[in-house]
Amino acid sequence: MLRYSTILLFLIFLASQNIFAQDPVITKSEKTEIISGKKYYIHKIEKGQTLFSLSRAYNVLISDIVFENPDALNGLKKGEELKIPFQGSVKDTTDNSTAKFDVKYITVTAAKGQTLYSISREYDVTVDEIIAANPELSQGLKKGQTIKIPFKKKKKEEIVVPPPAPVVIKPPIDTTKKSEYNVALFLPFHLDDNEKIEFNQTENETERLPDDAINGLQFYEGFLLAIDTLRKRGVSLKVNVFDSGSDSTTMKKLLEKPGLEKTDLIIGPFSKDGFEQVAAFAKKHEIPAVSPLLQSEKILTGNPFVSKVVPTTTAQVEHTAAYIATKYSTQNIVLLETGANNEKELMSSFLKGIKETKPGLENQVKQYNYKDKGSKGIDSVMSLTLNNIMVVFSGNQTFVSTFFIKMNNKRDDYTITLLGMPSWRYFENLDLESMLALQQHVFTSSYIDYDNWRVKSFISLFRDKYKGEPEVFAFQGYDVGFYYLLALHDYGKSFYKKLPIRKYSGLQTVFDFSEPVQEDGYENKHCFVLKYEDYKLIRVNK
Repeated sequence: MLRYSTILLFLIFLASQNIFAQDPVITKSEKTEIISGKKYYIHKIEKGQTLFSLSRAYNVLISDIVFENPDALNGLKKGEELKIPFQGSVKDTTDNSTAKFDVKYITVTAAKGQTLYSISREYDVTVDEIIAANPELSQGLKKGQTIKIPFKKKKKEEIVVPPPAPVVIKPPIDTTKKSEYNVALFLPFHLDDNEKIEFNQTENETERLPDDAINGLQFYEGFLLAIDTLRKRGVSLKVNVFDSGSDSTTMKKLLEKPGLEKTDLIIGPFSKDGFEQVAAFAKKHEIPAVSPLLQSEKILTGNPFVSKVVPTTTAQVEHTAAYIATKYSTQNIVLLETGANNEKELMSSFLKGIKETKPGLENQVKQYNYKDKGSKGIDSVMSLTLNNIMVVFSGNQTFVSTFFIKMNNKRDDYTITLLGMPSWRYFENLDLESMLALQQHVFTSSYIDYDNWRVKSFISLFRDKYKGEPEVFAFQGYDVGFYYLLALHDYGKSFYKKLPIRKYSGLQTVFDFSEPVQEDGYENKHCFVLKYEDYKLIRVNK
């Protein structure tokens, strides 16, 4: 059942599309505060006020209000106060000596022997100003730590440029980096198809929403939690969320919105047709674009600005073959041909992965045409003394079930390890005891270890904030958000060139990008190899 808070979040987006006909008249609050150097209106909620009406009254995006007040996702309560970003210049009258300056930042990596005092002298700022820009420095400065250094631009005067320092002490400044980045997030909410949601509905709520809309909401919730985490690290972002709809016409109109060409990063949409339009737009305007779900390699062809998170099945097979070549190089590896779709391509990828990992081993892999010969002649390729690694690239549930029975009948004579497709995890008619006895392995692009403390922490945070359980799309939203937004912050808009050297293990995805071919985009190549052991699936590769 769809959670109450998710329905509320959905209504927030409905509001952003001018679905509601009547809005209360709101008077801007006269109460303002400067918090961490940023000015806000402090608005006290009155009966009938919504995020949509607040956004219109203060001329700010709904996402900006939610960004500053995450609890607003759980509903607005009469009498509570919200921080509304002030639209205009901030003038701090508490210190006349600094009122004449606009504070900006440069990024510096601390070298060995440097102290906060020496850095403050070098850049003509106070130690207190450095600490204010980097709260984590209250714990001390460490070699290699990246910090923000404020420098000042006098109004109507030239920029005060920091004095040069020896190259061995201060690394060159990346002038492409900014203090705040604009991100566009395209997700399938299908707002036009869901205008009449009953807010107080209690039965069968999910029937009113298409599956990909629910997935989009889960992804967004996980993405928001990633933003919350990064904000605590000092990452400043402005995220604009768009409903990608269900057809190419919707995406075409969205991409015509003025100012979108100045975006620093685009994530989504989920659909192939929609993302192909985004990829073309990204290439034209040289904007990094991320596909969080698509497997197709075609979206990368000739477009260095595109990267995709989910590897193709062939890439996963190559990665799995590398594990087999490393783990079982001295065992009897048998590759079976069953007549399944795309099987020959996957078999070729498997042999390629074996060869690249252990050259020459590919010639020792035995191939057996199970489609033509059946199980009667399979003993001819099996070993009585070695572990028989039986590799099967069939997703046909009927065939796999029958093959399991055949292999089970041979366990008295042979040691067998089965390697199969990701879909095998969801075949209900496979006997768990047989899977354990046959040491079944499968590969997959994502895996959640619920015993991991980070996963437990995320689940607890998600439950606390959204009053429900995170599903796989919530984990994916968090992983994609955290990885890409932090890379954008660390390297600037050209971060995509650093993807091959920026490996990261997320909650359910490992990001391990390969170097692109010529002018193609970047593909995440990592997959998980899982094994049934102790009545559960465990990860066996790194």
